[in-house]
Amino acid sequence: MSEFDEIFKKESVFFVVGASRDENKFGQKVFKDLLGAGYGVVAINHHFESGEEYLGTPGYPDLLAATARVEDLFDEGRKQELIKNMVVVVVIPPDAGLGVVKQALEHGITKFWFQPGAESEEMIKTIGDANAIVIHGQCIMVQKPKKNTDATT
Repeated sequence: MSEFDEIFKKESVFFVVGASRDENKFGQKVFKDLLGAGYGVVAINHHFESGEEYLGTPGYPDLLAATARVEDLFDEGRKQELIKNMVVVVVIPPDAGLGVVKQALEHGITKFWFQPGAESEEMIKTIGDANAIVIHGQCIMVQKPKKNTDATT
């Protein structure tokens, strides 16, 4: 299975880091686009409180808070299955992204998509050193298939 197919499995849940309340910001555009395509999407923004409503879904201040919710709801086997299907979509400046990458890797998340301009060489190397999947330099809104018709299994 290609990295692209692995990212867009029908079970994938996308954590949009940089989801914004400003409809002109790409964080909100990416979130709405993935949601509209039928994917599970979780909003991450350091200004959010855990569980705060964001466009009809719960938002979280960071990946730790979001993954803690998964840990609270599911047993270990189901939790590991869910973590395996998490994709971190980074829509924040590179100087803020390295901490997000490290936090995700520490929690077993191994799939990353960087919107153009959100990546740095250090982040790409960190992910590569962890043998995780990373896609960068491409817009997820352009590249994603619609979940209901094209996503792989």
